[in-house]
This record gives sequence, structure tokens and C-alpha cells, in this order.
Amino acid sequence: MPDLTTRRNHEEEIAAALLLVFAEWKDRPFDGEAFGNHIIGALTGTLASVYTEAGRQFIDQFAHGIDPNVTAANAKRWEIMFLPILAAEIASTTEPGRIGAFSPARAEMAAITEVTRAISAAEFGIAGYLATVDDPGLRKVLRSVWYTALDERVCPICEPLHGLGKEEWGKAFPLGPPAHPRCRCSLQWSE
Repeated sequence: MPDLTTRRNHEEEIAAALLLVFAEWKDRPFDGEAFGNHIIGALTGTLASVYTEAGRQFIDQFAHGIDPNVTAANAKRWEIMFLPILAAEIASTTEPGRIGAFSPARAEMAAITEVTRAISAAEFGIAGYLATVDDPGLRKVLRSVWYTALDERVCPICEPLHGLGKEEWGKAFPLGPPAHPRCRCSLQWSE
């Protein structure tokens, strides 16, 4: 699926939310659990918004007949499940006092990575539903191919995945992109 036209807006919103959290914690005694909870509070709604938009775009392309409002409910469920994992990961890799621990570059890295993850989660959720739905008029199995930007910033992890189907890339990355922090890859879907 083509990338979201609003991707950069989502990345900026998430990075800005993380920077506010970082600013509050850079000079405080570090408590990983409280820091993680602060991240959850700051990002609640942001990743669900990305998921919802990606899901609706996917439905428009492949799943006419599915109520697009269902995507928003699925997005909330996914976000509730995923945000604590993300917050714990960010907290466990934060070393207060280390240069860059609370930097704009780190916030941007997390934002790019997690927008990519939310898009993939939405697409996989709907593709999985379409493969198992009881309605034969909606049921279809979609094929996904890993797609990079094919530019000078493509990394050595993703470059060899470009153009490969899930049977190849799924061994290393069963949930699709992101393959690493700052991953901008996407999946191209077809019937």
C-alpha cells in the first residue's frame, strides 16, 4: 500500500509528545515505571490515529463492504495492548545522563519506527480478517511484498528484502516493517 500522505504529520506529532516527556524527565531522578507511564499518557491516541488512517486506506483499496468504523475500534484495542510494550522498551533503553537519551533525534527515531509499526499492524489486522471472514463475498487472501524507498538512505537490512514476498521476509520479520529503528519500509499488497 502506498505510504500515508500524512505520515510526516503523525511522526511530528509523536516526536513532539515524546520530547515533552523527555523534557520533564531529563533533570529528574529516573524511575523507569513512572517514565513509561508518562510515555503511555503522552502517546495515547496518536498511534491509534495512525492505525485508523492506515486501516481505512487499506479498506478503501481491498475491502469494500467492511465498515471503516470497525478500524477505529481495532486501533484502540491494538494501542491499549501495544503502548505498554513500547513504553517499557523506551524506558529500559533510556540511560539518563547519557548524551542523546532525551534528544530530539531519539524522539524522531521512535516516531518514525512506531508510525511504520502502526501502519503494518493495521494492514495485517485487516488482511488477516479478510483471509478468515465467513462472508465469501469478502473473503480473500492478499499477498504482501516488502518495499523500500529505493533511495540512498535504504539500509543494508532492508535493501535485500525489497520485492520479496512474506515467505522470504516473514522468516526474520513475521510482523513486517519495521525491521529496525527508523525503518521507513512498507508492504505492497495485492490479491
